[in-house]
Amino acid sequence: MRPLPFLIICSVCLSVCSCKKSSSHSDISGSQSEQQSAVKVEGSQTDDAPETVYKTKMPDFELPDRAGNTVSLLADVGKNKFTIIDFWASWCGPCMREVTFLKEAYKRYKDRGVDIVSVSLDTDGDRWRSAIVDWEMPWKHVSDLQGWKTAPVVKLGIEGIPFIVVVDSEGYVVDSGLRGTELIDFLEKRLGK
Repeated sequence: MRPLPFLIICSVCLSVCSCKKSSSHSDISGSQSEQQSAVKVEGSQTDDAPETVYKTKMPDFELPDRAGNTVSLLADVGKNKFTIIDFWASWCGPCMREVTFLKEAYKRYKDRGVDIVSVSLDTDGDRWRSAIVDWEMPWKHVSDLQGWKTAPVVKLGIEGIPFIVVVDSEGYVVDSGLRGTELIDFLEKRLGK
């Protein structure tokens, strides 16, 4: 194989994994393992202790919803067994591909104590709201339209999206960085099929 085609193939493969923080929205790079290590949510599950539930509280944030009402990120946590906090943006291709898995998780487990709150890193409100409608995402959505400067992104040190944090009914982090079928597997393991 010649070097140039190989590099093109590698760059395409990397571009489907995550959107990394950069000066522009078009910089898409990184691997899943890089993306997972980008956020240091203290208390998140690690490979060397997969069964442990860490008791580190997820910080709460107040952000505007689609109607402009300020809502707490963890307002409904006590009503659910698990709340999935999804960090995404409409301009992020890997985020939009992840919506399929979020919709499946929501469909399977919404009546069994699982909810989703999506935190958008969009800066264009119309594009953000359109993506929610176009992709038929029926759960709670919040964004201050500050992109990478949004408070939870800064506080948690998120460097790549999509990124998921799962909290329990008391607001404690039980896992993070789940992608694709890993999220379904996590819920299935704890709640059954």
